[in-house]
Amino acid sequence: HHAATHAATTHHAAATSTLVALSLRPTAAVYVCLIGDSGRKLIPGTELHPGATTPTFHAKRFEITLGNASVIMFVDGQARTVPPSSQAIGYSITKGGGRKPLPAGKLPTCT
Repeated sequence: HHAATHAATTHHAAATSTLVALSLRPTAAVYVCLIGDSGRKLIPGTELHPGATTPTFHAKRFEITLGNASVIMFVDGQARTVPPSSQAIGYSITKGGGRKPLPAGKLPTCT
């Protein structure tokens, strides 16, 4: 019985540690479409404004489309700025892989 309990505990710890935390702090008006696990729309294509801070979201993998670079992303508590771009910006964010740019044709859409 004890062995089974131990295995369950270990598995749970591993599952928790694969989650990545993400929050956003806009520095100017910015369009955000944030998709979490299983295609859930966490920020459904809305414009965020300076002074607003999103809740901290948790997922195994996020995909995000930003209308511009006017946002600071907090990935597991680490502030990450977004490099300026003349077009929409997309990232996938995972615990193991960190923040990776998405190719232009692969940006998530919330519409």
